[in-house]
Amino acid sequence: MQRRLSNSCQEYVGELIFDLTTKSRDDVSSHRKRNYVFTLDESLSIDSAYAGNEARYINHDTQRVNCAAFVKLVNGEHRIGIYATRPLEAGTELFLDYGPEFFKAGVGQNYENVSPAKLQDAVVHQ
Repeated sequence: MQRRLSNSCQEYVGELIFDLTTKSRDDVSSHRKRNYVFTLDESLSIDSAYAGNEARYINHDTQRVNCAAFVKLVNGEHRIGIYATRPLEAGTELFLDYGPEFFKAGVGQNYENVSPAKLQDAVVHQ
């Protein structure tokens, strides 16, 4: 199903980390009950826990999804763009569907204050 997306809302930024680093931070994320790791592929992720922007606070909600994430290669660098899936008014809270892998990973057992880790199934790679 092809969806026409409207404007870019935000770029998901943070520290580019390899899988080994991602795994080493899992215990800290679980303890803090916060996870800001966004999976790019099997070996790379972006962690916005220590260096990121407002995009890390986009919450999961399958009923109110109003944006989608796209991974693109821009000038040789992976970029994650968050795009509105429909027209939004200023001040509208943004919601993503984190996808089933996030909850299989065990980091999203509580819907409160979760973030887009393990988003592989919910992200479109271009």
